[in-house]
Amino acid sequence: MRLSLITALFLAGTLAASPSMAAKIYKWVDEKGVTNFGEHPPKNVKAQSIKPSTGHSEPVNYDTPAAPQTAEQESAQAAPPSSKDPERCEIARKNLATLQHFGRVRVPNEDGSFHYLTEEEQKERLAETREVIEESC
Repeated sequence: MRLSLITALFLAGTLAASPSMAAKIYKWVDEKGVTNFGEHPPKNVKAQSIKPSTGHSEPVNYDTPAAPQTAEQESAQAAPPSSKDPERCEIARKNLATLQHFGRVRVPNEDGSFHYLTEEEQKERLAETREVIEESC
């Protein structure tokens, strides 16, 4: 009897503490523009606390067959999605302006140090940036 009481109290305490023990997840963007997720954000970085969700966003009924699609629905699914990305376009335009208007452009290295682009590197970056603008704008 005593063992079942201890087990019941342990289970009740575990169930009551589970929501409060859930880890917070933080989202931040590093200096390279990469989005990161973790339990602890780095210092001196603006991080956003997010609430992860799992499972289906809508109830799914697997018992009924799918309704037949109309010709319009089939053509809409066959069409490729638009590759326009306003956020990427804006960043590319800012990068283009920087590359065109500043003689020396400083960029970060993988180890966190910085170097100035050579004339050849700057020309390569200009060509890449123009391609991104064509794709995204």
